[in-house]
Amino acid sequence: MKLMMEISFMMYMVGLLVLLVNRSNVMIILLCFEYMYLGIFMLMVFSLIFFTLTKVILYLIIIVCEASLGLGMLVSMNFYYGNDKLSSMILLKC
Repeated sequence: MKLMMEISFMMYMVGLLVLLVNRSNVMIILLCFEYMYLGIFMLMVFSLIFFTLTKVILYLIIIVCEASLGLGMLVSMNFYYGNDKLSSMILLKC
């Protein structure tokens, strides 16, 4: 049990590290967020003593809503700017 909690914490930290190192594409950022959310979800499941099943399902619903908003943002960005690079969005805004 302790090993799985350590693995889920490491998943969160790896997602955060990749997010801090590689922030060029929106798709990479969204994938890092999802990886971090997966680590937090695993941590919540393995420590179910502190969290009820209702809180876990509510957390999953929030993750799905965030993912759909991120996907909509990615599609609209590809439509308006032609790519998903953050640098092109900042340059076109000026």
